[in-house]
Amino acid sequence: MKTKLLFLDAEMGGIGLEFSLLTAYFATYDENYNLLGELDLRLRPDDGIYHVDGRALAEVNKIDIRSLYSESITYKEGATKLYNYLMSMYGSEPTTMLTPVGSGIKGDITHITDKLVSVGSWDKFVSYRVIDICSVARFFQLMGKLPEDLALGLDSLKDHFGIKVDGNLHEAKTDTLIGVEVYKELRKL
Repeated sequence: MKTKLLFLDAEMGGIGLEFSLLTAYFATYDENYNLLGELDLRLRPDDGIYHVDGRALAEVNKIDIRSLYSESITYKEGATKLYNYLMSMYGSEPTTMLTPVGSGIKGDITHITDKLVSVGSWDKFVSYRVIDICSVARFFQLMGKLPEDLALGLDSLKDHFGIKVDGNLHEAKTDTLIGVEVYKELRKL
């Protein structure tokens, strides 16, 4: 069976499904970490009304809503792009379910299936078996392979492994690419 890893991250306007999905980035790799495809989405609700927490925007992901709005596509357009992307990455072999990988990935998937594609469409191409990078790091920490006092956030893991990635933390694409590199380092353990 061939493995395809679907690394992803999403940025929202706050914690909770009542907040808007603002950006999402998907990158699919084979078992040798060859990039098979990527999709970068900048999104706006179909009605054009964002639901955001000002602190989340100002202090966490630093997304400028005016700029985002002018560069974004609607959820409906994003749904079509995501569905087509997943279908193309899935391929014709039913044994090549995409395995989602990310940090705090369950929350990202929940927002994606709430705002973009249905759970049924997602489950058609993407495995229910997820790999949460920070949970994997916690396992290695408990096994003595990572320092006991190491904070297990993506930023701390990036620094611990000496990973350099262009971009700002809490941008969907940057966090995804950091996740790829952290996952590679964790695999070496």
